[in-house]
Amino acid sequence: MRTLEEINRDLGSVLDAMIALDDDDFAKRYELLKRQDELRVEAGRFQTDFDEQRPTQDVMDELRSMRKQRDAEVKNQAGRNMMSGPGGSGSAAGAVSAEMVELTLKAKAASPLDGLNTRIAALESILLARGVDPSSAGAQALRHGAEPVTD
Repeated sequence: MRTLEEINRDLGSVLDAMIALDDDDFAKRYELLKRQDELRVEAGRFQTDFDEQRPTQDVMDELRSMRKQRDAEVKNQAGRNMMSGPGGSGSAAGAVSAEMVELTLKAKAASPLDGLNTRIAALESILLARGVDPSSAGAQALRHGAEPVTD
């Protein structure tokens, strides 16, 4: 099995190769993107292995933190949408320009929500496998023998 350091080194090489590509070399870019995805999946296995060894309380603490970050990001996005929606930013009520649509799509693509939701789901899965209810603030044990969690 390869080390995380080796995988990260390979990811760096792929990124360097992508930067050096000609703009019109789509076939090579596609190959490199596929390789990058494969390496990211491989690196992700290290995170999963690490998380499964962490104490339940640590996992719960991170889960609470991730949920707070997600809630804050949702509020931020709602505020941005209100400012950029019809009537916001000085636009005529109901008017939506192509530029506004493009900006909205770029903002959604740059949003950390997908990553936060993915991480939250992974942490919840770990807790469920341990018999801990991730939806409760105190993480009540679902079955006898689950590692106790204190707040």
